[in-house]
This record gives sequence, structure tokens and C-alpha cells, in this order.
Amino acid sequence: MEPRTRILFVRLMLAGAVIVLILAAWYVSDPTFRVYSKSDSPDGRYRCAVIHDHPLQPCFRFALFERGWHWRELPGERGEVNTDSVGLGDVQYTWTGNQVTVTGLHTITGRVERGKQVWE
Repeated sequence: MEPRTRILFVRLMLAGAVIVLILAAWYVSDPTFRVYSKSDSPDGRYRCAVIHDHPLQPCFRFALFERGWHWRELPGERGEVNTDSVGLGDVQYTWTGNQVTVTGLHTITGRVERGKQVWE
């Protein structure tokens, strides 16, 4: 391999590595990257995420996010279900407009109301 070709090859490899690192950092910085479960609304505008921060913590929290440049959590209180050391089970999501019903061993409903998340 000629020296000029070798230099070009190394530069292309470095540029590719930088692009991969930037994409990986963007993906991992998504606030819904490490969640227990998640589902997007049919129109792709909202995402519901079930969060279980610590395996010994007996509760699951529910949050609604809005798509933008990156997912952004909507203001308002997160929903919460205390499980008393029983898992959430198989999580099912039912979307109706801006409302989602999350069913596992427990059922909780969240909706977007005036730009905020509201859970019942």
C-alpha cells in the first residue's frame, strides 16, 4: 500500500470511528434507553416508559415522553405502582389518542393533558 493510500485509509477509519462514537453517545443518552419496558404511540409522537430503578425497590414508575430532537419527559408527576416484591409481569400497552393504558399485574392509565403527563 502506498503511503498516500495508507494515510487516506487511516483518516477514513478515524472519521468512521468518530461517527460511530457520536451515534452511540446520542443513542445511549436517550432517557428511555435503559427502562424496564417502553411503547410508542401509534403516531410516534409520545413514548410511555416503565422505569424500575433498582431490583430491590418494590415499585415501578411510569413516565410519558414527547418526541423531539431527543425524547423529552413531559412535565407532571410520574405514575407509580408499588409491587410489594411482586413483578409487573408481561406489560401490555393500549394507546387511544394521547392516552395509554399499561397493564401487567396492575393497570395504570396515563394521558397527555395540556402538555403535561397525568396518571391515574
